[in-house]
Amino acid sequence: PFQAALLEVVWGRFYKAQNNPTQAIERFQEALSLAQAVGNAAREVTLEAALALSSLLGQTGDAALETARECIASPTERLVFKLRETGVLRRQNRLTPGVAAQKLLEISSSFEHLGRVRETCWALLHAADSLLEDSVNPAREDAAYTALETLSAQSRACTIPPCFGESAPHSQQRSYTCSSAVFQP
Repeated sequence: PFQAALLEVVWGRFYKAQNNPTQAIERFQEALSLAQAVGNAAREVTLEAALALSSLLGQTGDAALETARECIASPTERLVFKLRETGVLRRQNRLTPGVAAQKLLEISSSFEHLGRVRETCWALLHAADSLLEDSVNPAREDAAYTALETLSAQSRACTIPPCFGESAPHSQQRSYTCSSAVFQP
């Protein structure tokens, strides 16, 4: 059942990437059901499936958010949850763009302190997007530009490990600037 739940998460990601939300929702729901049947051993799968469902279901995703909240076991998971929750609440218009941007900037700072470059970039990208939506803030474009500059600086820290079978010390790994497609949580 654990491997079946994990496989359903992979299928859910696939369908989400293919812009097929109906199939993605079905796969994530199945993953959630299977993972919950396994129990604590599949806690991370439950968390991922519930967060994905909350994002895809929008207005009706509150139950999935609560399921995800119950699975949090580490500081990183708590921050990932806050990131996804802020996005869901913003899409539901339960947070203004300015409040969402502030929360996302705080989350990005926390990820940075934990050394989580990819997650820092996700939060910064979403913060920049919220800042651009913030019609109340006259300095929104400058603030978004600053967030994007920070994002660019953070993304330079992304590295790609050597190809399978190659062995290269960390100092010889190729460094690439991450594309925005990578930052879509």
